Amino acid sequence: MLENQNYMITQALFKRFFIVILILFTGFLASLMYYIPSSVRSFSQDVAVDHATKTLRQFSILRQYYTDSVVQKLVADDDYQFSSDHISLENGIPLPATMIKDLSQQYQTLGMNIKLYSPYRFNQTDMVNLNPLELSIWQRLNDSPDEVYHVTDTKNGFNSETN
Repeated sequence: MLENQNYMITQALFKRFFIVILILFTGFLASLMYYIPSSVRSFSQDVAVDHATKTLRQFSILRQYYTDSVVQKLVADDDYQFSSDHISLENGIPLPATMIKDLSQQYQTLGMNIKLYSPYRFNQTDMVNLNPLELSIWQRLNDSPDEVYHVTDTKNGFNSETN
């Protein structure tokens, strides 16, 4: 009888212990199901912002180099004409901003989307119609040109970064 009573106590303790372990394990799994996707999303956004920031800095360095080392040397040469419409000119040379705009269009074939924001036209055919987001980006860049500014937007069910 004592053995039977010990067996029943052991079974009751095992059931309680099993229930507690099951509840803790379920809570742990639930917290992982919340934590992992949010961590992956946050990490992915951080990596995207870092990559975009580095790309923009590379374009900035390229533009400055082009301005200093190419434009400055060719300004005095009457054989060349700097123009946003450089493709249609025989001796046309792109302006620095036009060069960046042309390169960004070529990068689209690689799945890279680089936009230039300005309330001013890049050439005679461009119309300037900045949306509120683009206007706020332009204003922030004018206020703090060295600051990184990014917005996360959802397009077609996927988050996309604007830097």
